[in-house]
This record gives sequence, C-alpha cells and structure tokens, in this order.
Amino acid sequence: MSDNRRLNASRGYRADLQRKKERFVSLTTAVCTLAFIFYTLLAPDAGAAFFSSLNSYFNEHFSWLYVLMVNAVLFYMLWLCCSPYGKISLGGPEARPVFGDIAWYSMIFSAGIGIGIFFYGVAEPIYHLQLPPALDGSGAFDNFKVMFVHWGLHPWAIYGILAIGLGYFS
Repeated sequence: MSDNRRLNASRGYRADLQRKKERFVSLTTAVCTLAFIFYTLLAPDAGAAFFSSLNSYFNEHFSWLYVLMVNAVLFYMLWLCCSPYGKISLGGPEARPVFGDIAWYSMIFSAGIGIGIFFYGVAEPIYHLQLPPALDGSGAFDNFKVMFVHWGLHPWAIYGILAIGLGYFS
C-alpha cells in the first residue's frame, strides 16, 4: 500500500513540476514579446537602429551558419526520405490519409508557394538586380540563381522538417 502512495505522490510531484515549467515558459515568452512590442512602439527610431545593427551583425558574422544549416536540413531530409525512417507512418500505424497524394501536393503548392511565386516571381529577380558589386556576377541570370535558392528545394526542406516535427509529436 505504501508503494502505491509513493507512486501517486511521485506522479503528483511530476505533474506539478510540469505545470511550473509550462507557466515559466509561458510567462517568459509573454514578457519578452511585450517588451519587444513596447520597445518598438515607444522608441521606433531607436528600435529601428538597434534591430538594423543587430541584423547587420548577424548577416556579417553568421551568414555561413545559415547556409550550412539550410544545406544540412536539405541533406537530412533527402536522407530521411531514402532511409527506412521514411516509411514511418505519421499519425499511428492505423492512420489513413484524409487526402490523396495529388490533392495533398496541390494544397501544399497552392498554400505554401503559389501566391509567393505569383507575387515574387517577377519582383524578386528585379530586386536582386540591386545586389552589391561583390555579389554581382556576370549578368541578370545570377538573379534567378538567387531566386532559386529562395524557391527551390531548400525552403521546402525547412517546411518539411517543421511539418515532420509537428506531425510526429501531435
């Protein structure tokens, strides 16, 4: 009988600890978000200067990390598709898809990229005509190379890894 009481007390302690962690994470996120909002509303010029300098710093010092991580995610997703892990059914062993493959791909394309290509298909290559001289190559075709990085396999790999995480843990 005392073992059951200890087990129930242990479960209660773990549940209480989990609630405290959830409360801490929620409050910390709310405080940071509100601080960001009030800072940008109360001091818009200072906020713009601060975030512009922060953006420049990260672009100058960590752009290599961004390129490395995006390529790593792409290769991981390709490996995952070709490995035995690619056969794991999300939603459980008895789950059946609500939509067929063609309908699913149509929805993903329409929602995820359709409007982006419609709008940015023309705007982005024109925007990239303004590349700095160090990045500018031999001609206007380089702008389409940069655009392909934004609309090719790399962003789909990032979307996919987030979707797999959400699908696996939901």
